[in-house]
Amino acid sequence: MLKPFSTAFLVSLTVACASSGPGERRPEGDRAGGAGQARPAPALAAARKLKSEKGCAAAAPTYRVTAAMGEGFEVAQSELGFCLLRMTGDTDAETALFEQEGVFWLTRAAYAGEARAQRRLAEHAHAAGDDEAALGWALAFAANSQTDLFSLSPLPGDFIAQASASLSDAQIEAAQQFADRLPAIKMAGYTPTQGSRERPQAGQRAAGQTGRRPRRAGLAN
Repeated sequence: MLKPFSTAFLVSLTVACASSGPGERRPEGDRAGGAGQARPAPALAAARKLKSEKGCAAAAPTYRVTAAMGEGFEVAQSELGFCLLRMTGDTDAETALFEQEGVFWLTRAAYAGEARAQRRLAEHAHAAGDDEAALGWALAFAANSQTDLFSLSPLPGDFIAQASASLSDAQIEAAQQFADRLPAIKMAGYTPTQGSRERPQAGQRAAGQTGRRPRRAGLAN
């Protein structure tokens, strides 16, 4: 079976892309907005607003909250992946961690059928020199009904030819089988437990809080 990405692909990638602001790298093929969001969430809107106003580094924590809610939030997973691949850390190790996490979320979304994530993984794998994975995700993206439904930009016309050029017939066949047999794998959706309460936002107190620290038993007044 075709591996979606290699170890080198996760931690040592050089992507040619223009900077869109401090600490960000713009991946080729990224588009504003999103498609296929099954359950809109205020957190996703907040993440998009933060990204628009302050950039990906500020938006990433909010995106993570929404992406972790699982099934129905694949667009948040995809957009989080885009952001993480743009971000540069204070050290090379931190940048590598952003890239590894970005590929994780894109792969989660791609296996759930999110077309933009499949497209981005194809581009990312090709830039990393993993053309078998690039071809597999490109073929999956080309066959995805979302590409027409949401008018997503196609990959460049020669992308598949370029990805195939360095591959053997066996590798090309493996990539085709990967795309043809791609299983639908979705994260379990988050369901609040009965009686659970929303966590108060920063700076807000939950009902009944006095703001005083509880005394420890045995301490003098």
